[in-house]
This record gives sequence, structure tokens and C-alpha cells, in this order.
Amino acid sequence: GVDLDDTPQKADEFLSFFIDEVRSALEKKYRFSGDHGLVGHSGGGMFTGYALFARPLAFNKYLIGSPSINASNRKVFSMEAEYAENNKDFPVSVFLAAGGAEINNTMMAAWEIVSAPVLLAERLRLRQYPSLKLEGRVYDGRNHIDVLPILIMDGVHSLWGDDVPGGPNAIAK
Repeated sequence: GVDLDDTPQKADEFLSFFIDEVRSALEKKYRFSGDHGLVGHSGGGMFTGYALFARPLAFNKYLIGSPSINASNRKVFSMEAEYAENNKDFPVSVFLAAGGAEINNTMMAAWEIVSAPVLLAERLRLRQYPSLKLEGRVYDGRNHIDVLPILIMDGVHSLWGDDVPGGPNAIAK
């Protein structure tokens, strides 16, 4: 995997800003259901995977697509292990996905774009958290770009089901 330890990382600052400032300001102005989701693909997927363990339960739904979560010496995996040591449940819904053809791209292979989310999904599944809802997918023949629309569509359906905004169950809630 690729190591980013020599570059300045601002994920904690961005996550804090996003949750503590932006969400807080929006909650003061708009009604929120309390159903918070975070979606990220590629580098955004790396951030979303990081957020899953850096501020667990800040969101209850995570859609993580083709993430480079092996970066920074596999920090997401060490955070996952630490979470597991200290918690018996993980009441979140997670959708992890990547394109199978990403294996055929040297740069994507260097980032372990396919194997890392598969490994994370396997580890979470084996923890047997009673409240965790988890789905992992690898889309055969899809590359880093053309996997994006289908993984977002399937991820939103997996995480929100019939409660997708504008969907049949969203009327007059």
C-alpha cells in the first residue's frame, strides 16, 4: 500500500468542522431527522472509512466506495481493531464497494483499492456486532470511474431502502 505519513493529514480537523460546525449550524436552521449518512469514493472513501472509526456513531450510515484505506500505515485497520477491543456492538449501517477491474490498474493495485475494502468488510463481519448492518460488493468489470454511479445507487438503496428522499415512503413524513 501507499504510505502518506510524510504528508500533513487534516482529517480530524475536517471531520470536526463537518460535524461540530457545519452540521450544528444546519441543525439550528433546519429540521433534521437524526439519520446522518456519509458518502465517499476514492480519497473521499478513505475519509469516510476513517470517519467510521475516528468519530464512531457521528453518522449512522456510511457508503464507502473504492477507498484507499490502506494509506497512512493502514490507520483505518488499526482504528478498527482498537474499536473492536473497546466495544461489543457497532450500531451503524455500512456499504463497502469497489470495481473488480480496479485490480488491473497499477495505481489502483498499489493503493489496494479492491482488497482493502473487502478486508475491512470481512473483519467487520467476523466481529459479529449485533446491530451492524453491513454489505460489501465488488462489481465485476467496473473500473474506478464507471463503478461510481452503480455503487452510489446500490449503496443508497442498501442504506436507506424505501426511505430514499423522493422515494415512495418519503411522502409527507
